[in-house]
Amino acid sequence: MAKARSPNRERALQIWLERKGDITNRELAELLGEKEKTISNWKSRDQWNVVLQTGECSTTIKRESKAGAPKGNKNAVGNSGGAAPKRNSNAVTHGFFRKFFPDETLEITFKPRNWI
Repeated sequence: MAKARSPNRERALQIWLERKGDITNRELAELLGEKEKTISNWKSRDQWNVVLQTGECSTTIKRESKAGAPKGNKNAVGNSGGAAPKRNSNAVTHGFFRKFFPDETLEITFKPRNWI
């Protein structure tokens, strides 16, 4: 379970916004009884400067997903995507069964399944 947020964290943000960012971390720390470094961490993690400029809480800001290949990537030209080609070896972790397939394994593999 995650650690509960300090109520001073929200109070620090409110004080900072009321003064329009014109208060030092040291002054905030003295007002709230916290460490100066703690206030600095809160400002960084919650992006108080962005909140002051845009008026939006940093936890509600939607960021673009950077999934996929970079723009202009030519690595997959001609590939239609989807499944791997037939008889590919993506699932082979080592070449043991490719070179040596024991007879008893072969029997088990091709045995009719009457027991289902």
